[in-house]
Amino acid sequence: MNHQDRQVAEQRFAHTGHGGPRVLQYRRRLEQVFLEDGQVMLDGLKDSIAQLRDSSHPQPLLNQAFRHAHSLKSEASFLGLTTLFEQAHGLEEFLSLARNAGLEGVGGVDTLIDATKAVQRAFAEAESELGRPNDEPQAGPSKLYRQGAGVAGPTPGGLNQLSRFERRVLREAEAQGEKVYWIRFEIVNPEPMLYARIYLVVCNLEQLVNVVKTNPPIDQVTDVLRSFEILCTARIGADVIADSIDVAAVENVRVEERSYEPVHAESDLEDDGYRSGFLAGLRHLDITISTRKYERLCLYTDELQHDLIEIERALDANRRWRGSALHRRLQTATHMIGVVEHTVTGTSQVRLYDVFDELQALVARLGGELGKLIRLKTVGGEITVFLPLARILAEVLAHLVRNAADHGLEPPEVRTAVGKSEYGEIRVEASVEERHTVVRIADNGRGIDDTAARERYRSVFDCEPPAALLEIITSPGFTSRPESSHVSGRGVGLDTVRHTIETVLGGRLELETQPGAGLELSIYVSRATRPVSVLIARFRSRQFAIPASEIIETLRIDPRYLSYDHRGNSHYRHNGEDLALCSIAEEEALEKLDHAQLYGVVTTLRDRHVVILAEELISEETVARDAERHEYVYSQTLGTSVRLLVPLRLRI
Repeated sequence: MNHQDRQVAEQRFAHTGHGGPRVLQYRRRLEQVFLEDGQVMLDGLKDSIAQLRDSSHPQPLLNQAFRHAHSLKSEASFLGLTTLFEQAHGLEEFLSLARNAGLEGVGGVDTLIDATKAVQRAFAEAESELGRPNDEPQAGPSKLYRQGAGVAGPTPGGLNQLSRFERRVLREAEAQGEKVYWIRFEIVNPEPMLYARIYLVVCNLEQLVNVVKTNPPIDQVTDVLRSFEILCTARIGADVIADSIDVAAVENVRVEERSYEPVHAESDLEDDGYRSGFLAGLRHLDITISTRKYERLCLYTDELQHDLIEIERALDANRRWRGSALHRRLQTATHMIGVVEHTVTGTSQVRLYDVFDELQALVARLGGELGKLIRLKTVGGEITVFLPLARILAEVLAHLVRNAADHGLEPPEVRTAVGKSEYGEIRVEASVEERHTVVRIADNGRGIDDTAARERYRSVFDCEPPAALLEIITSPGFTSRPESSHVSGRGVGLDTVRHTIETVLGGRLELETQPGAGLELSIYVSRATRPVSVLIARFRSRQFAIPASEIIETLRIDPRYLSYDHRGNSHYRHNGEDLALCSIAEEEALEKLDHAQLYGVVTTLRDRHVVILAEELISEETVARDAERHEYVYSQTLGTSVRLLVPLRLRI
């Protein structure tokens, strides 16, 4: 980083107001965090590209490499590392082209390797300038926050659900004459240094106020966070507090004084009806559970509910069992698991307000970058969706909003010239229609000219276009313009959006457009859709998916540690333990298998560890359960449905 770059970086941190000096105080720590995180990204980047030479499925590796390059570029931009930013941006462009046109479109893997080496040299220059981690004493841990799971963003009213300890803290603050404040701010362009920004805000505030609670908790901040809430007490005024929150890309700060009345209204032993037992008097119960255990709870609840329904159907068809005591007990069990399923699902519901808040910050940033006047209107934020679905919808909607702002809405001078308001409008509206959640994204821009789109298709693919306009603009590789855009990339990119909606979520995408009047896209997703993360693998000619929550680790099989017991059962020695081997194919002798290409997936089966054999670990994906065939999921990489293998159903 040259002197000019450092000046640019310092200016990003040289804020005025009460928080400015403290921001500069943490500059060094942020640089060290970047060097540590950047080295991890760089290692992952080199590893992904190195594997491309021998991979028969390059797309997941290209996607992973693209994410690493994008993260490096974003964080380099935040710190003002111009050379590293430019080299990472160049590699990102190559990877984008390779994802759309294949490796041959960029001249092969060697081109990507050369571009990666350029990024590595630029990172080494930045490392030399900034200094390696731990070159000087640092205050506090170098890792600011760890990424949590289970939170898509602040839950409306989340700060009102106070624990007994938090209410006691507020009462003590009131007795000391302090005021209680509610603070909310938004994160604009959150990718680079998200945790660092949150960290700086909280550090600045803690010099002036007593932070009682944050929403979400700071150890559950995720990379999809767009807004943050804080409940605090202080003797100072709201204007002083607002001035202290002076960090780059932190905008739309709101500080409001609140009443202590709710604290008094909700006593420690308040009850809303008859309660008994060891939880008597508790209105809310906060429970901490690991991500793996919670995902397993969701999976097993779903599996158990399905099994009980199937058993009940079988008994209903048998007159001998219908109405018997066993049948009645089964019906009771089915009802009880339904209540459990409702509870599990209810704890994972997110209101679309959270997703819409993210879009507001995105539109504010895009308007400035594009030089356009844009208004975003949202409707239906009170509708709830399953948390993993909310995360996927957030990505899809952000993509569509970027496209609408970049491709759909005209600049102010163009709009006024044709008699339109200088302000372009994007409308996002959610509703529930029968068994579907429907989200419509509409703009009042230029729309899509059917004839022009068909001509563009012919020039790109040198063949006749499909009959439907939606098929044209969602064709992989279709681009509405040849140059790359820093906002929405090459072309409209709707192929990715449609693929996500139809294959990952099992939904559908519909299009309506009128040239000169705008475009509307409608997303239909079943209310029953529950995405699940899986590992796609292959053994012999059969592909299968294992839920990520069931996987302890994956490993390459070493034939030296294979053995048989006295009953002829095969085992694998791992970490001092003999683990049973199992597969989805017919039992076959280990000596017949090609050990050089054999992998193992370590999982738990009835309280003991086992190894599921695989000849290829294909990809990690987020998929949706097949509504018609419960035991199958759709693999994006393979382009087909594969069996969902729940280890508890295995027989060994």
